[in-house]
Amino acid sequence: MVHSIYTFWRSFAIQTSLLMVLGTMFLFPVSSRSQDAMVVDGVAAHVNKHVVTMGEILEVVERVRPQLMANYKGKALQAQLARTYKRALNSIIERLLVVDAYNAGDAKLPPWVLEQRVEQHIVNRYNGDRSELLGILVKEDQTYEEWEEEFEHRMIVALMRSNYVEQNIEVSPLAIQQQFEENLDKYRVPPTYRVSMIQVMPKEDDVADARQRAEDAHARIVAGEAFADVAKAVSDDKRAESGGDWGWVKAHLVRPVLRETLLKLKNGQTSGIVHADGVFYIMHLVDSKQETDASFETMQPLIERELRTQASEELYAFWLNRLRGKAYIKVFDAKP
Repeated sequence: MVHSIYTFWRSFAIQTSLLMVLGTMFLFPVSSRSQDAMVVDGVAAHVNKHVVTMGEILEVVERVRPQLMANYKGKALQAQLARTYKRALNSIIERLLVVDAYNAGDAKLPPWVLEQRVEQHIVNRYNGDRSELLGILVKEDQTYEEWEEEFEHRMIVALMRSNYVEQNIEVSPLAIQQQFEENLDKYRVPPTYRVSMIQVMPKEDDVADARQRAEDAHARIVAGEAFADVAKAVSDDKRAESGGDWGWVKAHLVRPVLRETLLKLKNGQTSGIVHADGVFYIMHLVDSKQETDASFETMQPLIERELRTQASEELYAFWLNRLRGKAYIKVFDAKP
């Protein structure tokens, strides 16, 4: 009975996504490779001998649809749903191409490797409780065999990417040095600030009371009481026990309304009361470090990772394009 209810609502949700997404497909074509705008029995694409159904794609769309609906409305929402549909479709196509390339080769993963990885995943993700995984699969109306096949495909993609991409990437010391010298501004160490803060929040929506408590706290600090002592007694956030100490922070990570106040402070100064989103803040700048030039030795590991990641994405895209060129791919545009 419970399984039937989950299945009903999941089916309803996917149908809702289908209606919302299909309403935009004629504005956002799925692929330029499509010859005819049509839907064939719910088929979204043919990839070699594989059939990709709309249901597979819309299951991916459904996972992010609530978040998209919370952030977008109207035409903007429809556009985001259409983009999500296209990204999901292309991701599935690429996965199938890689799996086919793996199956066409001689090297294969022994069955025990998959079993071992699955067991390790269950331990890491579900504390070794297989029943928790099975319960989630019931809610998603997915069989264990289907889940295991997806898991195996992810392993294959990771293995093939490692063999055909990652192992063929070399980043020379000269390239790292050149990247550093050509982007000195990018690799500067930004200024940092040692900040303490008091936050006074309204209790039972009593803003006047919160304002008065903040003013009393500020008066105590002005009178000479240590900021940390006042923070321990007054502040309503979890850092109160440490005297409101936020440690070293970068300005761009501070909320704009507070950043403006922070940047006006000198070492040892305490701000006035800042009211933002119903909360009253008092900031204290303990210390600061100015922007400095980063040394090559400091930035070398970061630059190497950046160049390796960039090269990896470029080589992976090149390899996928080669697989596409050798494959049969037919994408059907969806039409309302």
